[in-house]
Parts: sequence; structure tokens; C-alpha cells
Amino acid sequence: MSRLSPGVGRRGSTAVEFGLVLPVLLVVLLAIFDFAWTFFQHGILTRALRDGCRSGAVVPLTGDPIATATADIQARMTAAGFACGGGGCAPTVSLATSGSLDVLECVVSVPVLGLTGFTPILDGITVTAATRLNLESWSPT
Repeated sequence: MSRLSPGVGRRGSTAVEFGLVLPVLLVVLLAIFDFAWTFFQHGILTRALRDGCRSGAVVPLTGDPIATATADIQARMTAAGFACGGGGCAPTVSLATSGSLDVLECVVSVPVLGLTGFTPILDGITVTAATRLNLESWSPT
């Protein structure tokens, strides 16, 4: 009966185990990147919507808050890199009344693709941002 010394016959087992675990680790890491990219894009979209809606909420009495907000939101989205070919992600801006206040409601939805493409659940996901601001029209003096 011969005894094998420790480590004999186990050469390369670490490399094989690493090779088996590496694809799983890569998929998890790439999924984290994809989800982080989606949340990042949602933050950019929310900021563009809030700033654009704010510009519509503070127009002079002679101005058009809906047209101002819509144009500014679209300009900010284009500057942020959102490709809205064919107007597929045009913002919806409307006036509403809440008690005695006029409220400007702004909503936009944009399709976002995953960063790496390894997370099929994120393919074609749509992020939506919405905000409501009190209309603060003023008259120039």
C-alpha cells in the first residue's frame, strides 16, 4: 500500500475550479453593471424632467408653460444623450388644478438598453419619471 504525499494528484485542481466559477462570477458582475446603468439613466432622466418642468412652471403670464416645459425637457434629454427617434419618448406635460393652485404635471418614459447586454431582463426596459410643480407665473414689470 503506497501513500501519496499531500498535493500529489491535485495539481491543476485550483485552475479547474476557478474556470468553473469564473463564468458565474462574470455574469453576476455584468448584471450588477447593467442594473447600475439603468438606475444611472433613471437619475439623469429624472433630473432632466425636473429641470425642464421647472422652466415651464416659472414662465411669465404671457408665456405658455406647457410649450416651454416640453421644449426644455426635450432639449435636456437630447443633451443628456437620450435618442428619441420618431418622438417615441416625448414628454407629456399638462396643467391641472389642485385646490386653488395650478399645477404643471410632467411625465416622460424612455426605453433604456442594458450596458453589457448580458442581462436579458433589462432588454427594452422603460424608465419613467414624473413630477408636479406649482405654477408660479409672474408678470414682467
